[in-house]
Amino acid sequence: NVVDNNMNMYLLADNKISKFVASLYTPVGPDPGVDVAIPDVFTTDWEYSAVKGNSCSFMDPSTDMTRNMVLKGDNLYILQRESSDCNIHIVDAMTGTDKGNLPCTGITADKFKFFSVGNLGGTIVACSAALSNTSTLKVYAWDSDSATPTVVLETTNHGARAGDYMSCSGDINNGKLYFTNNDTSGNVYVYTVTNGKASATPTIITLKKADGTTAYGINDGVAVLDVRAQDDGTIICTGKGGMPTRFTAEGTYKEALTAAALDNNTIGTCYYPFTYGQYTLAAAVTYTTGAKQGYLNLLNVTDGITKATKLHSYGVLGNATDANGTFVTTAIAKTTTDGIHL
Repeated sequence: NVVDNNMNMYLLADNKISKFVASLYTPVGPDPGVDVAIPDVFTTDWEYSAVKGNSCSFMDPSTDMTRNMVLKGDNLYILQRESSDCNIHIVDAMTGTDKGNLPCTGITADKFKFFSVGNLGGTIVACSAALSNTSTLKVYAWDSDSATPTVVLETTNHGARAGDYMSCSGDINNGKLYFTNNDTSGNVYVYTVTNGKASATPTIITLKKADGTTAYGINDGVAVLDVRAQDDGTIICTGKGGMPTRFTAEGTYKEALTAAALDNNTIGTCYYPFTYGQYTLAAAVTYTTGAKQGYLNLLNVTDGITKATKLHSYGVLGNATDANGTFVTTAIAKTTTDGIHL
């Protein structure tokens, strides 16, 4: 065996030479299919809460509207809408420590510089707010946490208001960006990204009931927010007033999360599935009173979302008097060798 300076390994055997590329591997949790036990005890590692009097120093709850966040490696990228700076905070997911902001050189917008942040296969992207059908919707990308952002998408072809929530699949070279209009049209706008640039003309998917009528999920008049592509080609949508719902890639209704898994509260505005050993689990958020008092749940969806069971609930996270008017909510799970971090 020979290993060169680039960590390539060469093996000579049976008069043949083979080359193997060595890579650094960091365990992120049990491999899929491996028998594990789901943790049944969770403790609070860190928490920032204005309600509980421990707001973090880099966020002002009186002026900074925190929109959403994504995870990349050990970092959370948390987007604030109102700040005078271009505030996408980089926060250590394991400790809650602020590590600075993404640069915003050259960022322009009609009103809000940023509205939603996403992880496009390892590249952080963020979109501006397009508050009318004539506004320009822009998506920016950062090659690294110190890089000057580049424009991935610039378009006015987005139907109506867009950018309240953006989700991604694939990567910066071969990926997709998903937007909705935060309304009851049931339309999903999908922009294809090729080699760092997205087509300004989207593919439009109209979500339909099983009988072909246009609507979201099992409830009429549900405004769609998040659209999450699944490995099997289907998409799971969440929104205002309806349970997380699975559709075909063409937008035809397949099934909805059983309401009992979220205590029959139908404001399921966040659903984050992930694999943990032999299980498929999901983090989901709903509210106890209308759009107030959000709480986090850990669900077992191994047998499908129609047979989902709730494993744990984690308290009321918000103030009883503060309503989530936009219904934008984010939950993320990070699996490591020592368990599940929510």
